[in-house]
Amino acid sequence: MSTDQNLSDSSGPLLTWLTQHFNIHRFLWLVAVIIFFIAWNRGLALLYGMLALILGVLCLSYIYPYLFLRDVAVSRKQKTVVEAGESFKIQYKVRTSRPLLNIEVCEALPFISTSDDFRYFIPVVSGEYRFNAMVPCEQRGLFKLSDLSIQSSYPFGIYSHNKYVETDAASVLVLPKTFPIQNLPFLFTGMQSKGGNIEATMSGLHNECSGLREYRYGDSMKHIHWACSARHQELIVKEYESFDRPTLLIVLDQHSDSDIGDLPDSTFEYAIQISASLIEYAIEHQIGVHVFGRGRIETRLSVMPGSFDSREHLEKLALVQSDGDVNYKQVLDHALSELDDVNTVVTFTNRSADIADSIANALDNRLYHIDIEMVDQSFIYPVRKYQLHKAQQRGNRLTCSVDRLSKLEELFIC
Repeated sequence: MSTDQNLSDSSGPLLTWLTQHFNIHRFLWLVAVIIFFIAWNRGLALLYGMLALILGVLCLSYIYPYLFLRDVAVSRKQKTVVEAGESFKIQYKVRTSRPLLNIEVCEALPFISTSDDFRYFIPVVSGEYRFNAMVPCEQRGLFKLSDLSIQSSYPFGIYSHNKYVETDAASVLVLPKTFPIQNLPFLFTGMQSKGGNIEATMSGLHNECSGLREYRYGDSMKHIHWACSARHQELIVKEYESFDRPTLLIVLDQHSDSDIGDLPDSTFEYAIQISASLIEYAIEHQIGVHVFGRGRIETRLSVMPGSFDSREHLEKLALVQSDGDVNYKQVLDHALSELDDVNTVVTFTNRSADIADSIANALDNRLYHIDIEMVDQSFIYPVRKYQLHKAQQRGNRLTCSVDRLSKLEELFIC
């Protein structure tokens, strides 16, 4: 190693320390102390004058921004529900009784993965000032927005005063990110569920009318019972019971040790994205789907054929956390013991855990198994190369590999 490299390595921590702890107003205090001792030792009036000037500038830098921001009020308005991966608009309004110069609105937005706060610089405010900010939303979940802060370093830019402003309580629910699924492969027509009903792929579904209900937005016009609609003077549709529709069971691994990687890109977050996308696919194709998991709070939601809106289910999925301590196979056994109307089970396993085969062997041979294999090491070291394969079907089992850089919309393409 060369001498230049040694100097560079040794100076790195020093520069970092100076950047964090040394700024202009501390530098001026250091200069003031040095000038004071020189003037006291030498008795030079000019140095005393310089000292008075520096102290005056420092006092104004501390006092003026504090007085400057006394009567400032800030409010915000934003959507309450958004989707991860989107940018949404937050409307801010700054009010003051006198003109202000060079102020900055700051806020810590918890759904942004970076540690930097959101900042917006306003050169002049007179009376009322409104502005809109497009904010990226990267992490799903329910987030409470904290109080805002206003910063000012006017007039000299030496010291920045920070004033916290109380705002109305606000929260943002971030739904999981979804991706389009072009086709979800099933095993074959005529496959039985655990309950004994014949299950099939989407072609040639067999249905029987089971009742009537009021029309809901999204219902097909061909299912309208026109005679009954004419009698009641409102649209009435026929409800059908399917004897051959596939029904999915999605089992989430919410064990805290199974979640590998950092938010918002971790194995569990990818599992949530896939689950949310399967729910939307199921609603579009009128397939039943159950989602089951065991964290601190049990995850249990069901989407029945005939549903037309995924919003309610995605809102529940947005709150699911990887904070459990129950073995994944126990969770799977519990789900299968309670739900006997499924024919297709979707599981999520980490490659390094090497439990996919034992889970597959534990499933009933009449069940179709879709195993999503997470290449968990890629969520720690994403730039390395890993062995991946497209969706591979062997018997009644379909295995799909997912790594940190996978295109999820290509997940089920064989």
